[in-house]
Amino acid sequence: MVPAFKSQFNVLNITLFAHDERFKNDHFSNDMFELYKLKEDVIQRFQTLNLNDLVLVGNSVGGLVAIDVVASHKFNVQLLVTFGTTLKLDYPLHVVNLISKIDYFMLVHFNDYYLKLMVNASTKNKNTSHQMFTIMNKSAHVAPYIRSQIEKYDKLDIVKNMQVPYLILLDKHDKSINKSMGKIIKNLPSNKQVYVKLVEDADHFMNLDNPAVLYHQIMEHYDMLYNQ
Repeated sequence: MVPAFKSQFNVLNITLFAHDERFKNDHFSNDMFELYKLKEDVIQRFQTLNLNDLVLVGNSVGGLVAIDVVASHKFNVQLLVTFGTTLKLDYPLHVVNLISKIDYFMLVHFNDYYLKLMVNASTKNKNTSHQMFTIMNKSAHVAPYIRSQIEKYDKLDIVKNMQVPYLILLDKHDKSINKSMGKIIKNLPSNKQVYVKLVEDADHFMNLDNPAVLYHQIMEHYDMLYNQ
């Protein structure tokens, strides 16, 4: 997908804080992965590179961070796109803590089995499964910490007041996200900047499952906004 965008944009791939095997032996705590800290890390990188006119595309947790970056009002964001991201989760704190502890135990003792279980729950595409297993294996050391931060949050007020064009892509086969988003979409306050679109033939990792479709959806929306 990246080469297609490079013909029209300068492209920067962002890896969230510590999501790299270089950090595997570092020591972490849950609070280091609070969403606002992940947002500040991304903002600092953008500012270091002196970036301003942005099209932000985020998947899953990356989508949440992208929403918060927009809400910071520190950049001219031309378009925000998220996929595989739900705008609100509200698990009880004891459930969040339990999930984090299960993650930690399973990744320490049954790493490959548990990662394959998580990947296969998110995509049925074998090629995507292989790629995501490799990617997630490099960041498995931070999974329990970041999961502790993303089971209870609410971005609805930000979206309600969004002044930036925002395209929410729902991957048709991303059942867990769509289950969460179903009621949210129905009750989402009216905002002419926010568009919701269901995409056929893609799972949670649309950028790997069907990159051509993702590219088309983004560019079609961008052209509608700026090239008419």
